[in-house]
Amino acid sequence: MFERRNILTTVELGTSRIRVLVGESSGDGLQVLGRGEASSGGSVIKGEIVDMDRALELLTEALEMADENSGKMINQSRAVGVVVTNSGISSLQSVGSAVVRAQDYRVSESDITEATRNANVNHLPFERLIIGSFDSYFLLDGHRKVSSPLGQSAHRLDAYVHVIHGETNRIENFSKIMQDVGFEDNVYLIFSGLATTMGILTEDEKRNGAILLDMGAGTTEYVTVYNHGIMASGVIPVGFDHVLNDLSVILKLHIDTCRKLITDGTLAAMSARGQGFIELKNLNSATVKIPLVSFEKIIDERLKETFGVIKSNLQSQGLFTNIGSGGILSGGAALFPHTLDVYRDVFECPVRVGKPFDASGAITQLENPRYSTIWGALKYCDVCMKSDEQRSGGFTDSISSALDTLAQNFQKTFANVVKSLKI
Repeated sequence: MFERRNILTTVELGTSRIRVLVGESSGDGLQVLGRGEASSGGSVIKGEIVDMDRALELLTEALEMADENSGKMINQSRAVGVVVTNSGISSLQSVGSAVVRAQDYRVSESDITEATRNANVNHLPFERLIIGSFDSYFLLDGHRKVSSPLGQSAHRLDAYVHVIHGETNRIENFSKIMQDVGFEDNVYLIFSGLATTMGILTEDEKRNGAILLDMGAGTTEYVTVYNHGIMASGVIPVGFDHVLNDLSVILKLHIDTCRKLITDGTLAAMSARGQGFIELKNLNSATVKIPLVSFEKIIDERLKETFGVIKSNLQSQGLFTNIGSGGILSGGAALFPHTLDVYRDVFECPVRVGKPFDASGAITQLENPRYSTIWGALKYCDVCMKSDEQRSGGFTDSISSALDTLAQNFQKTFANVVKSLKI
């Protein structure tokens, strides 16, 4: 009898592209077997499905491509992850407490589980759906902050948990389309920002503190981590397509002209050469001479506004004191060099471009910021699958060790259907 392979499939329905990744989890790690991709064709706007029939058609196309590349492995998937964003997604910090009952007052696994369970949010309105909960940190006796309280002495343990939730009806569109293509069991909803975090952050960044910005075509997700805990997250329904639209409207150019200038590197190259003007055909097909500084000012304004909103959100939560590793920029916008400069100026910290650095397997060429989310989703799905298998088998004590094997500092605690992860 052949042993069943641990095949995973993840799906990202982005504003510009629909992506599928097929992988296999084994003792040697996570290997990529196949990849499929298709244009979103206007079926997804700002990260949300607006034309279900068209999105279904294009997703099917991407799935068939990935299935072919992987050697027809998708139908063997033991778990499927689908990335979600926008959808009214918001977050909150919840706190739960537990009294340490051991005679020596040392915190046990059961104390941690109880505190985490008590931090679950049960008072959200019915129209809100919890996507997941993630460990932020723990307090011992109300004042000692730690990331791992196990074995430490205390009379009371407080668990601070970061809860991500969105509008039920909008999020269920993602579940519905996965059902329509044949996936009904073991389907995980994964917030896009968390997937990217898992895909590209280094262990030092998770420990010392960092701010991730993932700017795609229609949305910008952000996540702040510190000491392997999720401290803040959110999504702004503004992406790089808004920059292109600004250029098109203000300069009276076709948006495809603006997109080509950005994506093929023309604008960046001309700026690097110190060129003053560029000649282009406007909407009336007349040739016009436009100062390069006009492009730069328009791009700067939109990026500064978007990044400024995120910075203001984080400052209001007092989260600017723990970003020892600076910022990470990912998504398609990271391919335009000036985006990184604006990020650095707005946040006043060192920044880098983030992209998959540990992807391996038959399918390569994932070392691109555009693939950060789908690769992270595959890793996230792997952790969830292994943890759920351990849980269903009743081996509670082996959950942490299984996660350590799969993703080092990722840990999971279960409370009903809510999953709490620690990075």
